[in-house]
Amino acid sequence: GLLSTLDIHRLGCALYFNRFECEYKGQKGVAIFPEISFFNHSCEPNVKLEFFWDADTGDYVCSARTMKPVHSGDQLVIHYFPDDADL
Repeated sequence: GLLSTLDIHRLGCALYFNRFECEYKGQKGVAIFPEISFFNHSCEPNVKLEFFWDADTGDYVCSARTMKPVHSGDQLVIHYFPDDADL
């Protein structure tokens, strides 16, 4: 089937809101990590995302690490904005 204008709009929004800025060897770009879109937002997150270049695999990697103790059944949440965002 054909894509509707609404489908294209939704795709554009999904890409825009699920992209993460990255830098490698002085080059800036964006990376898409579909798995990260499953995290919900919290102003008091318990997970921090870190992005880095893995020379062994030749890929840009996202690492999700807990910042405080979590227990079985706790929801893992991230802050949607960069640490340096002036809100």
